[in-house]
Amino acid sequence: MTGITSKSLKELNRKLKNISKQFITRSAHKRQEIYNALFEDGNNMRNYIITSMRNTTRAPWSYRKTKDGKRHHPSMPGSFPAVDTGEGIRSIAADVSMKEGVRLEIGVNTGAPYLKFLEEGTKRTDARPWLEPTVQEFKPGIINKLEKIVPTNVVDFFVQGMK
Repeated sequence: MTGITSKSLKELNRKLKNISKQFITRSAHKRQEIYNALFEDGNNMRNYIITSMRNTTRAPWSYRKTKDGKRHHPSMPGSFPAVDTGEGIRSIAADVSMKEGVRLEIGVNTGAPYLKFLEEGTKRTDARPWLEPTVQEFKPGIINKLEKIVPTNVVDFFVQGMK
């Protein structure tokens, strides 16, 4: 996946790594429960992004995108990016890594690196964030799932300030 960053996702993964070091590595069963919960949440986040991109508010203007004259109707600045060819939504992926602790990865496969520029904006283009708002939307639910799997005092210790 390409290097699209989200402050909230980095923070969440830092907390997940701390939890896994302290507790999950001692119990294969708990480790699998955490993996399954995060895998489900990752896919739910991916689906949320795709649905939001399909249903985003379009700008009242368009511009010629290619030499053959096809026009692009962008989304409004601050909204999820608009779907044009579908390459962006086909490129969005979610995965859970268990190599160095537990890590939830949401990003873009090689097909649509421009989504990074839409997430962050450029000098010429206003941001159309899609990753950060999604992580913010799902973070409370992820923490609630963790609290059901891992003893509450362990989760509370590592996720202070995330709620």
